[in-house]
Amino acid sequence: MYIGRRTLHSDRLRMRRIDKVFETLAKVVIVCYGLSTFLIWLSHLPSLTITQIEISGVRAIDANDVIMIAQQELQKKFFRLVDRRNSFLYPRRSLLASVRELDARVARVDIAAKNGKTLAIEIEEHLPEYLWCKGDGATESASLGGPCYFMNHSGYIFARAPEYAGYPFRVYRIPLGGKEDAPIGFTVLPKEEWDLVNEFSGALGTIGLVVHEIVSTGEHDYELRSNALWKILWASTREPSQAVEYLARVLSSLSDDNEDMSAISVIDLRFGNKIFYK
Repeated sequence: MYIGRRTLHSDRLRMRRIDKVFETLAKVVIVCYGLSTFLIWLSHLPSLTITQIEISGVRAIDANDVIMIAQQELQKKFFRLVDRRNSFLYPRRSLLASVRELDARVARVDIAAKNGKTLAIEIEEHLPEYLWCKGDGATESASLGGPCYFMNHSGYIFARAPEYAGYPFRVYRIPLGGKEDAPIGFTVLPKEEWDLVNEFSGALGTIGLVVHEIVSTGEHDYELRSNALWKILWASTREPSQAVEYLARVLSSLSDDNEDMSAISVIDLRFGNKIFYK
């Protein structure tokens, strides 16, 4: 008799638990249905529907291409019912990714909905500060050492450059590990190495040397061509400012000795305070 009552109690408890599960599921379904209905209604409100796309900040990038990408993203409906043209529901994350992938010139993108009907896309483009050119430049001028590509301040290659006469930008000739035929989107050197090379070339300016070209001749080894008649060999394993200090001493000594600088073709700074020239 005790066993029968216990079994009956267990069955009732199990049924109550099942009822609670179904009750919870029903509530979830009702909430989801209400939420989806609200989103569908909200997405189709005319006062919140994006009808205009504004592009700002572009220079070399075609604004029409950006507008076309934005329109394509906005036309994608969520579950085929929710209109993504809504100023609250537009696909901001996927739109950001699509604009960034449009062109390597894109440095930064900001997207915001304004006044319920306007989607404002602000783009910041990479600015050209240097050139990366294919080849070692031994038999080529800067205008033919090519093709050449624009780089930003950190050595990121983002666009093909036209042919130039002379040196409107400093030229870098750095191997890209087999990517030389399609270099856009690559960074020529790791940040630490890039900073060392630019610190050294900048320090040369303090003694009147303007660097025109930097050529990689091996791991950590570089050949620098400047407004002087001779080339400079330097290794990034050497402290930049100290190497320039040694060079300044050598140039001063050569000047004091009335050495014919036009007879010098190379000054080698790769061995610390031991400076070689020929």
